[in-house]
Amino acid sequence: MFFEERKTYLNEKGLTLLEVLMALLILSLLAGSILTIFSTTAVWAAKARDESMAAGYAFAILENLRADRDKLDGVIDPDELMTEKPACMEAKIIKESGVDGFPNLYKVVVTVSRTGDTPGTPPLLRMGTLIRKE
Repeated sequence: MFFEERKTYLNEKGLTLLEVLMALLILSLLAGSILTIFSTTAVWAAKARDESMAAGYAFAILENLRADRDKLDGVIDPDELMTEKPACMEAKIIKESGVDGFPNLYKVVVTVSRTGDTPGTPPLLRMGTLIRKE
């Protein structure tokens, strides 16, 4: 007959080309999905690192202002408050005096952003506190 039934022998070993190609296709799909998970995780880790550095930077600025409350009277420059600052971050300080009718109560907000961000980019962190000057 034209189509003969193929006989299998016990000593036949190996895989057909189609089976090898299907196995490679499945492995490449799995590897691609795993690499996608790793790259997403790396982005999340970098964002968490930046936010953690920004929180430490803003907290240190606020603590320096609490330690030396005389600096609340003039213009506050974050570079003068900190001996060391993260190289990739910049801070802006906004202060408001006379909060809730108390002349010696200051509201201080520190906004930390990445250096060189475009103007529309949201900041990494905003941290604020109330400081009483006696």
